[in-house]
Amino acid sequence: MGVLSLHNEGPPVEFGNDTRAICQGMVIGEEGTSALLKSLADCLNALAAMDDTVGTIVAIWGAGPQPTGEAPPNGHAINQFALNLRQSYLRSFEALAPTTDRINLALEKYRELNAYAHSATEAGRGKEFQAALVQTSGESFETLVNRRIELLRKLKVRIKVLQRLQEAGIQMIESFDFPEFFLTFMAPIRDVAIASNELYGEVLRGALASHQALFRVGRLQGEETTTQPIDAGAYSEAHAATGD
Repeated sequence: MGVLSLHNEGPPVEFGNDTRAICQGMVIGEEGTSALLKSLADCLNALAAMDDTVGTIVAIWGAGPQPTGEAPPNGHAINQFALNLRQSYLRSFEALAPTTDRINLALEKYRELNAYAHSATEAGRGKEFQAALVQTSGESFETLVNRRIELLRKLKVRIKVLQRLQEAGIQMIESFDFPEFFLTFMAPIRDVAIASNELYGEVLRGALASHQALFRVGRLQGEETTTQPIDAGAYSEAHAATGD
């Protein structure tokens, strides 16, 4: 079972009549989660490139005084800064080029996963697992899947807003209009970062709930369970504090 995936039932422990159907559902979930995580990786790479862009802007600004909208004094160092600035800025958007398609794939797979879970329930499978999932997360499997769908769609909108500003950003960079660049890009970049963080937090919360539900139902030796709903933020803070 995937480390960060959602599951509506436990994996088959031996080959039986339902094995192929169960494996099919698990594959759908893994494909959705893989596309989701690749989308988040794109966003992190884009944010890193944008930080490189900001760092270069500050370096140019510090290389010599210049009025707003006018290029700084010519020189090899400034020209190199300008080249690096354009390259890092474009890398940010190159990182996001495949992201919408990845998000669309994840949305498709999670909708398939919801439909599969309904069919499994109708076939009499996964009821105990899903009951354990509610105990560990405080929410149903369908709610957890829909929450991922909701946050994927939110991230997609944030990315599209940022992408629409790409050409305007190039014009600001070429004219060295850095104050306008910061005013234009500060909020959209922050929104992508916040949406990415929210989505990953939800992924972690659901994955931990699935993990505990698996061991609660499977009663595997050595695994302790809890009836308290999982708080992904508290989990992350606790591990950060201990250095794990």
